[in-house]
Amino acid sequence: MLSMITIIFLATLMTLVMSIVPGAYKLFTSGLDEKLKTDANLQELKGWGKFAQRGFENHLETYVTFMGLAVLAVYLGDRVGVDDVMRQAILGGWIYLIFRVAHFVCFTLSVPYLRTASWFASVFGIVLIGWSVFQLAGF
Repeated sequence: MLSMITIIFLATLMTLVMSIVPGAYKLFTSGLDEKLKTDANLQELKGWGKFAQRGFENHLETYVTFMGLAVLAVYLGDRVGVDDVMRQAILGGWIYLIFRVAHFVCFTLSVPYLRTASWFASVFGIVLIGWSVFQLAGF
């Protein structure tokens, strides 16, 4: 079984990839010569590039909470060593990771209802991790 540290690594890698997508839009729409100019960063995003940027920003809103709880779960799980609770945290991490990817894709491609459903599912993953941290901390 993969660990929470693997999930943290994959979520960080996913965040990096998401941050690159709006820049790729600028590169595809203006070309490399235009992208290397100083004012290229001021290029207005349109279409899927705009949606990808908004999807990335939305991801960052949940990523901070996920990361804080995931690191706490690793710390407390190593200290306390409750396997069932850690399995629950890892499940929450996978739910978060999978549905954040789905959310980003749905946001970029403008799929409204699946986007909303995937957002709720990813938040449920965060809740599972939070509940695990709550249990591991002995509250």
